Order: sequence, then structure tokens, then C-alpha cells
Amino acid sequence: MKAYVLPTLCSAFVVPGLGQVLNGQIKKGLIIMAFVFVTVVAVTLKLAFMVSTLFEQSELPHATVQKFWGVQDYAILLALVVVFAIIWGYSVVDAFLNGRKQGREAVN
Repeated sequence: MKAYVLPTLCSAFVVPGLGQVLNGQIKKGLIIMAFVFVTVVAVTLKLAFMVSTLFEQSELPHATVQKFWGVQDYAILLALVVVFAIIWGYSVVDAFLNGRKQGREAVN
């Protein structure tokens, strides 16, 4: 198996940043993992607050959902998801490129 396949797959499907750790870039990998952790916690908290606001109401029609879940809530949630996607994409591409670079250096 190529040297860059395992780090790339680990960053893509296990934890973003794990590929960097496997490539020997421990500090970079831990920083990426920290950003991922903070982003996931922020998304979870935002969803929890949105759901708790919904269940505090005695009625659950569509109008109530629109009244209490404003555009700002969705914008914040979307921004957090976009941040996660950017971090994930960076982690996968970086693990692939650095793994491939290290594989070429090992051959030479």
C-alpha cells in the first residue's frame, strides 16, 4: 500500500488531523483535531439550544418553529458546518500531499 493512503483515509474517515499525526506532523495534527473538537462542540451546543427552545413551547406548529428559529440560528449553524467542511477538506488534502511527499523522499 502506498505511504499516503493510510494517512489520507484516517483524516477523511476517522478524525481530521489523524493523517497529519501519522505523517509525523504531530503538532499540526493536534491543532487540526482541536479545531475539529471545538467546531463539533459548537454545533452540538447550537443544536441543543435550538431544540430546547422548540420544546419549551406548548404547541409545535410550523409557525412556532419559524418564530423561534430565526434566520440567525440557521446562519450560525451553516457557518459552523462550513468551517468544519473546510477544516476536514484541508486535513485530507494536506495528509495526502505530505504523505506522497514523504513517500517520494523515502524512495530517493
